[in-house]
Amino acid sequence: PLKEKIIKCLDDKDESIRRRALDLVVGMVSRKNLPDIVKKLVEHVDLSENLAFKEELLLKIIDICSQANYQYITNFEWYITVLVELTKLENTSHGRALANQMLDVTIRVKTLRTFAVRQMTILIENIDKFAKSEKKWDMWR
Repeated sequence: PLKEKIIKCLDDKDESIRRRALDLVVGMVSRKNLPDIVKKLVEHVDLSENLAFKEELLLKIIDICSQANYQYITNFEWYITVLVELTKLENTSHGRALANQMLDVTIRVKTLRTFAVRQMTILIENIDKFAKSEKKWDMWR
């Protein structure tokens, strides 16, 4: 399908093609396909060797999930889990954005609070395992 072809373009060596593909992927998001698209983007974050593109992908994941007051998210536990996984990335400068998303969702979705607090507790208890760079510690300051 077209979505898969566009997602494959995220691996292209040409930066302009990667960025255009990312813009197109964002425009294809719906409630039905959000988890699949985010999964693919997270895979690209993990595999990309280009730090600037990794950072852009991470921000796009946050943008597409939070757009229009989280209109495409049907499972907020899933989203908290995604955010927790993204905190484990090395060399990211967006720890504060991730932390803000976790807080925002936790405050907005009352039924999520117990789950979210458990996830954040695990992060705090294991911060020494996740925080391999000084940038990661910034998330908690």
